[in-house]
Amino acid sequence: MDYSSIHLTTPFIYSYGTLQPAHSLMVYPSVSSASRYTSQPRCTYVAVYSSPALDLYRLFLAAQPSSPTRKLPPSTVDVVLESERVQKASAVRLQVNTNLSCVLSELSSAYRCFPGFCGTTPDHCRSPDCLLDYSSACDAHRTPQGSPTINVVRPHNGKVPYARSPIFSCTVPKTIALTYDDGPNRFTSDLLDILDRYNAKATFFITGVNSGKGQIDDFTLPWGPLIQRMHRSGHQIASHTWSHQDLSRISKPQRRDQMLKNEAALRNILGGFPTYMRPPYSSCSVESGCVDDMDELGYHITYFNLDTDDYNNDHPDFIQRSKDIVDRALAMGDPPGRPLLTIAHDIHSQSVYNLTEYILQKAYAAGYRAVTVGECMDDPRDFWYRWDYSVAAPNFGGNNIVALNPAVKPIPKPGT
Repeated sequence: MDYSSIHLTTPFIYSYGTLQPAHSLMVYPSVSSASRYTSQPRCTYVAVYSSPALDLYRLFLAAQPSSPTRKLPPSTVDVVLESERVQKASAVRLQVNTNLSCVLSELSSAYRCFPGFCGTTPDHCRSPDCLLDYSSACDAHRTPQGSPTINVVRPHNGKVPYARSPIFSCTVPKTIALTYDDGPNRFTSDLLDILDRYNAKATFFITGVNSGKGQIDDFTLPWGPLIQRMHRSGHQIASHTWSHQDLSRISKPQRRDQMLKNEAALRNILGGFPTYMRPPYSSCSVESGCVDDMDELGYHITYFNLDTDDYNNDHPDFIQRSKDIVDRALAMGDPPGRPLLTIAHDIHSQSVYNLTEYILQKAYAAGYRAVTVGECMDDPRDFWYRWDYSVAAPNFGGNNIVALNPAVKPIPKPGT
């Protein structure tokens, strides 16, 4: 069961990896449920009394005397519905003497009960579902190697507006900017092959560590070379934060952490980092301070005017719905040649193997060019990245040292 996809309306018992109704009480999916593409669900409070993996841990709720806490049999978890009177949970660590599936060295030092789901499985400890404030075992707390990027100079170059005037559409007529969020992942290499066949360019809004894929700058994994291939092929690299957190719902230090960690990881791969970003869940509000933070860090906030809704249609029987959305957008023609800025996700098989080719075929038939966001905004390529001259050029391609940092060796444009 996907723990992030339900909102609990009654207590239940979690035992040996299985959700079990507590006596006659039931667990109901709710309209307030959340998936990885929406904000976090409303929280429940979890009291873990004992389990094989958390031997002799004892937790309690800091709540009203009438709070419905009770001792349960060993190896169970009691989930208590959140209320206005139950505002926080705290934990007392007693002893850990068994191996934990989350990183033991991190977990044993600061394992806490948190608003959400207490647990020790990878699903509990990977972003974006783990909650930053309540567990040091969350993979979002990992840090890329190398020096921080905060001292890189961040001028606002060019005519494309920065964060205080977000981008919702392109400016160059008859262009379509295909963008893909949340990758790279297992389908991304094949997506690059498809784009190559159509001589199409796209923009990849990259996350650094979400969905249990590991860090993108860990070169024992395929992600670093894939990102280098994107860049070498003329695609645009952009930021989708480190671990896909809702930037309007976290603190200013956490927002900066989300951006700076992704910068460092991409710097380790490319020698620099992007000036374009897209906030997860399209959430970066003025009220939260997010827009000002992105402006200070020198980012263009990038949204879209064509939502393919691919994440809701990732099935052969449903993907036609996304194709219909594309058809309607291309048929509007008001104004003629209206540029399109799409959003899709390279973590979904139907988006890669079905929808992408459909969009390209239809767009080309309508006289569109498939370009990057930077190109559809008429923004020179030199303004798409900030280069970190304080670090050595990365190993590019596995055989030859090709510096992506233009101060060392400029990247030729595709076809030159």
